[in-house]
Amino acid sequence: MKKTMVIILALVFVLGLAGTAFAAGPFADVPAKHWAYDAVSSLAKAGIIDGYGDGTFRGDRTMTRYEMAQLVGRAIEKEDKADAQQKAMIHKLATEFAAELNNLGVRVTAIENQVGKVKISGEARIRWVQNFKNNAPNDSTFNERFQINMNAKVNDSTSFYGRLQMLNYYELGTTDTAPAQGAPTGTVDTPKVTDAALTTQNLFNTGIAATYGRFSQKILATGYWADTTGMIDGIKLDAGNKLKVTASFANWNPAITYYKGGAGIASMGDTLYLGANYASSKATTFYGAYLKSKDGDGQVDVKGVGITSYLTKNLMFSGDYAKNDAFAGQPAGYIAGLTYRSYNPAVPGTWNIVANYRKFETGWNYSGISTAWLSTLENSDIKAYMLNFNYVPAKNMYINTIYSFNGKTADGSADKPNYFRIQVTSLF
Repeated sequence: MKKTMVIILALVFVLGLAGTAFAAGPFADVPAKHWAYDAVSSLAKAGIIDGYGDGTFRGDRTMTRYEMAQLVGRAIEKEDKADAQQKAMIHKLATEFAAELNNLGVRVTAIENQVGKVKISGEARIRWVQNFKNNAPNDSTFNERFQINMNAKVNDSTSFYGRLQMLNYYELGTTDTAPAQGAPTGTVDTPKVTDAALTTQNLFNTGIAATYGRFSQKILATGYWADTTGMIDGIKLDAGNKLKVTASFANWNPAITYYKGGAGIASMGDTLYLGANYASSKATTFYGAYLKSKDGDGQVDVKGVGITSYLTKNLMFSGDYAKNDAFAGQPAGYIAGLTYRSYNPAVPGTWNIVANYRKFETGWNYSGISTAWLSTLENSDIKAYMLNFNYVPAKNMYINTIYSFNGKTADGSADKPNYFRIQVTSLF
């Protein structure tokens, strides 16, 4: 069963590479015969789009997705002048270029502000993980996961987001209703409500956005300290534009109980989090974070900094450094890497590759809540190199691979097992 599935995934990967030309992420050209050109031309003739700021509409040449999104953003701003047919066209364009509009900071009000409309979406994933040495709890595993997401507008200022996750944690062909001996307590095949939160914008006319309920939390630039899939219960306040600040008081125990691993690590409990990021330019953003666990094991007193910076249009540097003062010796961790190009699940052929180096001392982090979703062996007491490749073979489907290699314990005294993961994710 394992070998058959490895071959199937490998074929999907290779055929995807062979069958689709590589493109340049959000800066890729919109194909000359794409329907968006006719739509934008029609809106321009109707006066809904007024061109590039110099009064012109350059309909005689191919545009990038970024340029097209700029025009769509202008159409969204003037949607009140559009008739029903034109509004439908704007909605369609907004959906097509949603990722680029988000990068430009344009809110798709034509879709988001429809009170009472519930948007259902989902994700299905199949994954194979291989630890290459026998000191791993499972040398290799196949598992699958799917998620159902719900977005709803409650009123003009409040929205709801919910997510239900179903995960086969162990091997395909098995179903577990209790954790295996020595495994984390949350590794069972039961549905989980990972997110269920309300967000109110401009709370009491202060400009603050308040999220309350069960939500996700990302820490610093890369998310390797934490980038949870929900499972944080409490309240979070966000404010600012160029300087964005976040403050939350929440119980992290659901996330840690679900993902925990390793001896002597159990829970964070009620935790205060203060975070900030400052965009010093269009290319560079600085990050800061402070976490203090108020109960649970009391093993979190973390301070950290991070950075993302585009060195060129297609090359980004990112890195984080943090230390945990709650443990003896104040264990620290850092990660630094380069990302080349970008991928967008809505754009077939887009891809990126990430190369980084990390050193995580024991006690620096809780296993399993980092963005890489690495095993316990890969997320604590380690220094190693990592390559990450993402590729979109077809619309709303992407392949992700991670390879961690040349690993050693943080003090360099022993080798760590290499780690390889390949997964295929479909969005619907």
